[in-house]
Amino acid sequence: LSAAALASLRAQRRELRQGVLMGGSVTRALRDLAVEAAVAIGRHGRQQGPRSPTSEQRARAEARRLYRMMHRLRACRVPVDPRLATAAMSAALRVGEPSIALAYFERLHADGDKADTRVYTTLIKAHAAAGRVSEALAVEQRMNAEEVPMTVLTYNTLMAVCARAGDRRGMVKYFEALQERGLRPTIGSWNVVLNFCAKLPGPRCLVQAEDVLRRMRARGVAPDAVSYASIAEAMTAADRTDQLEALISTIDEEEVHAYMHACTRVLHARIHACID
Repeated sequence: LSAAALASLRAQRRELRQGVLMGGSVTRALRDLAVEAAVAIGRHGRQQGPRSPTSEQRARAEARRLYRMMHRLRACRVPVDPRLATAAMSAALRVGEPSIALAYFERLHADGDKADTRVYTTLIKAHAAAGRVSEALAVEQRMNAEEVPMTVLTYNTLMAVCARAGDRRGMVKYFEALQERGLRPTIGSWNVVLNFCAKLPGPRCLVQAEDVLRRMRARGVAPDAVSYASIAEAMTAADRTDQLEALISTIDEEEVHAYMHACTRVLHARIHACID
């Protein structure tokens, strides 16, 4: 062997002794394992509303696992790619740790890769979960600058960020923008608008929610359980609980998929009406 080959062999042996794994196939295998691990994180006992102490402890433990995984990947010289970044960022959001999601995004760029549409859409959610609304909305400019295509899901996410921030104008802007791009609003797009209307103060919430529902149907979009849940919430807020029975009948007649979610909201509304 030449002197250069011997030096390379010695370097490889040192790396093997240090536990550093080399080779493209090994890197891909490790990355696949990391994706599988990330997908499994935060899936146990997912629930709506405040977490129980046990769920909080599990979430913290899984967040630590996710953080350690990032450092182990770095130690093994396994670069983060868009697929792994999306899986890990989504896992971080499921366990309530947007800071870890943002750290994985930074690691993706530090490793020399570029974010794709799914990564950027998850980044919007991460910024929003961290309370950084302006940064979340600024992701659109970054995507346009890098010529990363925006999907309906991306627009829905931006709409949801604006809706949660009480920014009606911003929500409508993104709703119109997705149509200007030649995309068709999905049931998720309409549900963001419906949910926003249901949370408006006073009787106008029901008027506007029902108007959105009519427009949905006119566009050929059938309401789902989430849609009817928002209508039930609007009826309660507008003190029109007398219409809840008819709403239950409509849900039953249309055989809405997973309609129990909507019915639960309706029943809660009726209980509150009885208490009042």
